[in-house]
Amino acid sequence: MMVQMISAKGEGKWVLEDYAIKRSPETGDNSSFGTGKRLRYSTQTIEPAFEVLMYPYREGEALPKISTNRVIDLRWPDQHDKYELSLLPSGRTAIHMTVGQ
Repeated sequence: MMVQMISAKGEGKWVLEDYAIKRSPETGDNSSFGTGKRLRYSTQTIEPAFEVLMYPYREGEALPKISTNRVIDLRWPDQHDKYELSLLPSGRTAIHMTVGQ
């Protein structure tokens, strides 16, 4: 999985951490399934308003070339995808995707 920060308010950093995988407290069973890893973006701001690109790919595949400026432009040797981001009045981000060959 490729993970890339597209935009964020304030400074932050990526943290890869270990955590205990446990059953839900509602089950009444607190046994552990062992240790897992998670990627977390750590920031000290009231409203980080971050946008993250998460792209699954197979090992050995070429990663796309990425450029951003409210438009995420992904390019592979045989494909070109464009994602246009626009802020809605509600504060959410709308995404419009254009896929090309």
